[in-house]
Amino acid sequence: MLFMDVVGEILEEQQYKGNSKATVIYYRDRLTWYHTFSQIETIEEFTERSIRRWLMSYTDVARNSLANYDRALRVFANWVYRRGFVTKHPMADLPKPKEQKTQLITFSPDDIIPFSRIPTD
Repeated sequence: MLFMDVVGEILEEQQYKGNSKATVIYYRDRLTWYHTFSQIETIEEFTERSIRRWLMSYTDVARNSLANYDRALRVFANWVYRRGFVTKHPMADLPKPKEQKTQLITFSPDDIIPFSRIPTD
């Protein structure tokens, strides 16, 4: 079965479930991007190897962007496995990429004192 035909089915299901238009577009865009640049045609080619190679090819992409694509692909992988489109879960043994941790800037009491002296007139 063609990969994009299966993508169409999950998108239909997302709409049927009442997911927002933004959610449907999110999955459509990420799965279409994967399809275009992974160069796979059939759902049988949606394997751990093709996913890993595609994700690894994006070395100049922020880690959080990569994790974003990984999340969309995992939802799709779970769905195609549960529906029987594939016999082996394509991402079951593929670790999630590490996301960039957000660093919070903290202030010491000495940093805050000058702000307490600002006139409030």
